[in-house]
Amino acid sequence: MLSEGGLVAYPTEGVYGLGCDPLNQAAVFSLLELKRREAGKGLILVSGHIEHFSFLLSKCSVADCDKMLQTWPGPVTWIVPHYGQVPLWISGGRDTVAIRVSAHPVICAITQFFSMPIVSTSANFSGDPPAKTIYQLNRLRPKLDYIVPGPILTPGVPSKMIDLKTGIILRN
Repeated sequence: MLSEGGLVAYPTEGVYGLGCDPLNQAAVFSLLELKRREAGKGLILVSGHIEHFSFLLSKCSVADCDKMLQTWPGPVTWIVPHYGQVPLWISGGRDTVAIRVSAHPVICAITQFFSMPIVSTSANFSGDPPAKTIYQLNRLRPKLDYIVPGPILTPGVPSKMIDLKTGIILRN
């Protein structure tokens, strides 16, 4: 489904996420349209496999990599420089991108099969509370190509978000 430009909902640590192939511009814009979200906000990339981010982490200092590795795999998203390695429709035009290495078994399986990170954004219309149950996905269901079943590990607790350069916690 992902390789064909489909939109999927899947469980994450805290809420249901929406995802697609981050390299498929049409899929990303369909996801943004579904969410009613501005493209300039940027999107998170998630994988269950740290090696999927080697193209970004290889440019980080050892100290910065150590900081991230202390929190991964887990529900911590880091804002890191992307050095032109990420499409504009993912970065929102910034020189940074949000990345997370998840321990969630569903995310690990999806990204292992897909062989790369996927987009991760909360399953909701912008400004609405994120979906914590499959039932709450009903409003989005007509535009989704697939819903991956599985548990939310810590319902309602979104991932912590930290800016790598400044150390500022953007979401706790």
